Amino acid sequence: MLVRIENMADLFDGKPAETPMFDLKQYVMNVYSANNGDEADIKITERTLSNNQDYEEMAKKKFQWPTESGAGSVTYPKDQTPNEVVAL
Repeated sequence: MLVRIENMADLFDGKPAETPMFDLKQYVMNVYSANNGDEADIKITERTLSNNQDYEEMAKKKFQWPTESGAGSVTYPKDQTPNEVVAL
């Protein structure tokens, strides 16, 4: 099963009081049990947008472009449980 999650909010919507979180594992379990009626051992793997490789594999091979200004100042929220409860 392939699930793509996207946060549609942007800066014009205002800054939320807290980071929206999505329980991916619970969502997948609900979809699976609704269709099959059984519990399952589910493995969740983050993939690239084109779904051609694991995200971690892509990140290792990603070319690091040199910049004059250095690293960006944006701090992204952390997932609560990697690949289970994700920050949007």
